[in-house]
Amino acid sequence: MKERNKHGWLPLSKINARTVIPFSGIPEDPGRHCPMHTALSLTRNINGVSTLVVGSAECGYYSRYVMTDQRGRNGELHYVYELDAGEVVFGCRKGLLEALKEMDREGAEIIMLILTCVPALIGEDMEAVIKELEGKITAKLFFVDGAHFKYNGYYPGFLDTYSGLGLLYKKAAPIEEERNNSERNVNLLGVLLGKEGLALKSCLQEAGCNLLEVNLKTIVKAAEQICKGTLNVLLDANQSLLSEKLNMPEIISCKSFGAEAIRADYQNLFKQLDIENNGQEFLHSSYLALKEREKQAKEVLKGISFIMTSQELLALPVAAYLSELGMEPKLLSVENLYEKDIPWKDDILKHGYDPYLVTITENNNIGHWAVDYNLLSIGYCLHIPEARLLINPTVQRIFSLTGYERSIVLLDRLMELAKDVVEVPVKLQINSGQQSAAKPVVEPHRSEPQALEQPENVQLKGGDSHGSI
Repeated sequence: MKERNKHGWLPLSKINARTVIPFSGIPEDPGRHCPMHTALSLTRNINGVSTLVVGSAECGYYSRYVMTDQRGRNGELHYVYELDAGEVVFGCRKGLLEALKEMDREGAEIIMLILTCVPALIGEDMEAVIKELEGKITAKLFFVDGAHFKYNGYYPGFLDTYSGLGLLYKKAAPIEEERNNSERNVNLLGVLLGKEGLALKSCLQEAGCNLLEVNLKTIVKAAEQICKGTLNVLLDANQSLLSEKLNMPEIISCKSFGAEAIRADYQNLFKQLDIENNGQEFLHSSYLALKEREKQAKEVLKGISFIMTSQELLALPVAAYLSELGMEPKLLSVENLYEKDIPWKDDILKHGYDPYLVTITENNNIGHWAVDYNLLSIGYCLHIPEARLLINPTVQRIFSLTGYERSIVLLDRLMELAKDVVEVPVKLQINSGQQSAAKPVVEPHRSEPQALEQPENVQLKGGDSHGSI
């Protein structure tokens, strides 16, 4: 078994659900985004959800890189509660209660509190604050723990925002005995895209199913309909905790890539919805097409190494699938390994592969390490030639597709890239300053915000220059 390498990376075999995934290297300035950033970026596009960032002046200031306006398109409120010196020592509970009451008076319907590092360090209890206001205000409250020191990166901002909404809906959801399973209400957690997705949507509608695509536009205004659902179909991995909190039968289609696994998902879907003729012609032809692609891929891709730096929540399922086809995963970008990921881990190890798992905080170490291997990259990687990588937008488009079509497109693109792989690795002259014949794509791991002027926050307390709540 492999051990830590010189960068401190750990191989998959040495990692379990309690292991902290190593960083790829010393973070670039200003480093990886925190959960506050991603929670705000997600909520900015959700109609009906107001936000209150609770933290220091720095957190309040940088929150305005994301939430630039104090009011959303539909009247949402996006405020900051900035702790003063006394509250940093003794807590901000009293002032926070007043701020939430004031947001309620201003008409906020749902308020997401975002806890940042300083109040988290002093032990501010958001759950107690929410409980104390039950029955005293009309606004519904939930909170996201955005303290960066608790996490490897930013994905909890996405996951916990959906989880918090799920907890709100769970309170309103009918109990199992009262749920009308005969209505066949299907929550599509994500969006059905591509030819196969549209065909599946038509098929389910023709069978009398009531479909609700749960996306940023519908997730709040259709809350009552979501709670009446009888089945969740998880298309977007970011919404996994929402699905769990809704506590109804689910089919996790977003993590199925092999032809047999996808067919099993479709059979399960039709069975749960009591739809006859579950061998729909359009699905059967797609199944046969993917089986043929997999046969080709086992010949074309066998022995080719790859890394995956994008779509972190799907990195392990994808690696397990490609391992089965004979590709060797060398490195996967993953923030956390969860218990539910263990079957994918076991599948990868079963095929004799032991890739490094890292949280990408910088690109230089990965880029310098990668040139020693003749590999493909799913997602951006420094020093990998353009002819051997799928850039991030392309990866996002592929993974937004559904079922067989997604896997077919992925394999087609990888087999196309494989044409550039040669038997002898071609090391790029990265240290001497010489240019490689194959020009790498210059695509930063994350874009940096442009410098903004001093954000103009709403003033509900004190008289400091930030005008925070």
